[in-house]
Amino acid sequence: MEENVTLHTERVSIDRRPASAGASIDNADFTDRNIEVTETDEEAVIGKTARVKEEVVVHKEATDRVETVRDTVRRQDVEIERDPSTSRTSGATPIPTTARPKI
Repeated sequence: MEENVTLHTERVSIDRRPASAGASIDNADFTDRNIEVTETDEEAVIGKTARVKEEVVVHKEATDRVETVRDTVRRQDVEIERDPSTSRTSGATPIPTTARPKI
């Protein structure tokens, strides 16, 4: 982006010229004094500034719903057989199958 900017500058110059011949000055002040004049110079500074142009508002709506679902579900049974010669749990001695009561 380009933009034209007007910058202000003030410079001081001192000119000496001879006075008009024969001119007289009444009540001349010959005391020492200083006169100060300040020069000014503007320079363009380019920078970025955040400026709000618009606000965005986001809304979120949550709802719950209940649906009835129907489907055929299969049932699966698992049978577990333990081999007393290989299976030991927590150091307990398995009961022989001949000694187990039948229920």
